[in-house]
Amino acid sequence: ALSTLFNEHGIKADFIISPEKDMNTGVIISNKENKEKIEKYKNGELEVLINVKILTEGADLPQTHTVFLTRPTTSRVLMTQMVGRALRGVKAGGTKDAYIVSFVDDWEDKIVWESPDSLISEEWLPNDKDYHTRNKMSWIAISLIENFARMADENVDTSEFEKIPSIKRIPLGMYIFETFQGTYSILVYDSNKEMYENLIKDLPNIFEDFGVDTEELPDDKLTEMIKYCRDYYFSNNTFPPFSEKDMGLLLEFYAEKEIEPTFIPLSEIERKSVDPADIAKHIIDEDMRRSEENEYLKKMWNENQNLKIYYNQFMFFKKQVQIELDREDKSENNSNVTYTNRELEKFTVQELKEIAPDYINPIIESVYAAAKNSDGEYVCAMCGQTFKARRYLQIDHIKPMSKGGLTVRDNLQILCRHCNGKKGDKE
Repeated sequence: ALSTLFNEHGIKADFIISPEKDMNTGVIISNKENKEKIEKYKNGELEVLINVKILTEGADLPQTHTVFLTRPTTSRVLMTQMVGRALRGVKAGGTKDAYIVSFVDDWEDKIVWESPDSLISEEWLPNDKDYHTRNKMSWIAISLIENFARMADENVDTSEFEKIPSIKRIPLGMYIFETFQGTYSILVYDSNKEMYENLIKDLPNIFEDFGVDTEELPDDKLTEMIKYCRDYYFSNNTFPPFSEKDMGLLLEFYAEKEIEPTFIPLSEIERKSVDPADIAKHIIDEDMRRSEENEYLKKMWNENQNLKIYYNQFMFFKKQVQIELDREDKSENNSNVTYTNRELEKFTVQELKEIAPDYINPIIESVYAAAKNSDGEYVCAMCGQTFKARRYLQIDHIKPMSKGGLTVRDNLQILCRHCNGKKGDKE
């Protein structure tokens, strides 16, 4: 989750984590990947490296200038190791100054006090399908933490994601498979279920067409096969978007085992039990006051174990319910309302996405198109910095709405998040 949020805000980050956790948590990472990420950090390709129980004593990363302590500890030895990352000093090849930032939180409210070990059978075996079936919600939750983190961050635009009905954001199940590097899972949704089924059915033909008859796929061949699978089997507008990493793992598994991965389904009852739309509907039907709503959500959280496993943290669960409450509120307010173009011009871009997408979407595309340079990159109208993707950009009113500006094509421009923030501060 931390790595995701750093990258969402334009900071190059990645994480390393002990590979033996694969069997318990579904974390898809290996020793080889850890080493590659450490090298990237050493070479300056990564600005932030998030370490989970990998870099103990003896790690040599003298360029480290800042340490964020984002986990609690009462161990003097562990604290010394963590702080010591940035305390090499100039004589030992380190920095002259160092920053140590310690985070203190109200852990009781933010952490579900459930030991991972309590979810794991002592008799567990990697290929035990019954184990995966019993603990499928835990596996799915691990893969969803990044999405929940994005949606809990007010600075990240997740409006397109939130438009998808909540039940369709809940997986139908997952493919689970084991390679020599670890055990992995791929979540399957309404939107991509048939695509995965067709792909997996065709895997023997795909490998034959690419002339692959070895257990290990060369990097160039793997890249070529991933591109083929994306272009031939997957649509560009599915939720979630096509994952090259998932596809690479699936192809490597098939090359090694030549068998189909196991599919573990979620029952309709399990999916409905974590659907925030149902919970939001009950709150609306009962016309609950805010205090009653909070008590009801806490009661649901304490009584429904699937909610705790699936959302991991109460704040994530509450955020999902609030999204559904806002959706219902907007739907009710806008159901019988029609607007003229002159009236629509007085709404914000975000509001228009909800009430008049046919009006605002062409305008948005026109604004982005006008912001492109000859190399196809987007240019910030204030600082002139260029960007290959829209994720770091925001649509801005040239004349602010607070001063009478309207949401029309000629009054909109593209700014990077930094410039938009600076402009907002001045206004």
